[in-house]
Amino acid sequence: ASLTLSSSFSNTKGTLDNDETLSRNGEAAAKAVDIAVHRVADDTNALSLVKINDPANVMDENFTNNVATFNFKASYVKSSDAGAEVTTGPVTTNAIYTFTYE
Repeated sequence: ASLTLSSSFSNTKGTLDNDETLSRNGEAAAKAVDIAVHRVADDTNALSLVKINDPANVMDENFTNNVATFNFKASYVKSSDAGAEVTTGPVTTNAIYTFTYE
């Protein structure tokens, strides 16, 4: 199986921007915080950044008993705006995935 990720919230670093227009229970969204998605290597647990909206970043996984498993971790990272101050609050984003299999 092959997998790619895309999002209207992606940025030039390949991470996902926080949707700063949303609030939760009256609390404003965090500022200057992005979400990084990392693929987890099955054998070593090493992390590699998944570049969102990068068509060259195609991830492949073999099928075992008709199942292909992709392992990911998400983490908070400072935004690409070097001068921005990080503030507390909810972080909300989204990503779209496309699977291709035969």
